[in-house]
Amino acid sequence: MNLLNDKTYAIITAYRESGAEGNKLTKQENSQRNRELRARFIVNKMEAYSLVGHWQETHEVERCYVVPKRSDMSDEEFSDFIKDAMTINGLTQDACIFHTDKFYLLFNDGTIQPIGTKVSLNKLVQAYSKSVLKNEVPFIFDSVERPTSVAGYMWFNKNNILYLR
Repeated sequence: MNLLNDKTYAIITAYRESGAEGNKLTKQENSQRNRELRARFIVNKMEAYSLVGHWQETHEVERCYVVPKRSDMSDEEFSDFIKDAMTINGLTQDACIFHTDKFYLLFNDGTIQPIGTKVSLNKLVQAYSKSVLKNEVPFIFDSVERPTSVAGYMWFNKNNILYLR
């Protein structure tokens, strides 16, 4: 996958299997959590492009966001922002995918685990499954949703990203 190999961005979601008390979160609760996550990006004048996928064995649809670093942010500022965005309503993601010069898993404690330099979609999917602690049920990215702004169209075009029409 040659997707944005020279850009800094994160792939992140607010979906969680269970809440703080161990109760299973509903599709509506997870959708609301993702709306809150996206609102953080909007408030901070950041683009967030929706990736749609599903868990292979359960067919549960999940959305995550590709979030490019703003040009006026350093990699460290962006990393700090993403680490903060990993917590929504007291629930923190285990990890997200983070790309600078390489692909990494960025864990909620700030540690990173390298995935590779120019990785295949299959390896990225494996890393995403690992980041949400679901190695036994692989995640499959199905599509990128159509950008909703002119800046989004330009960003997709510049980076040769195809999306649903």
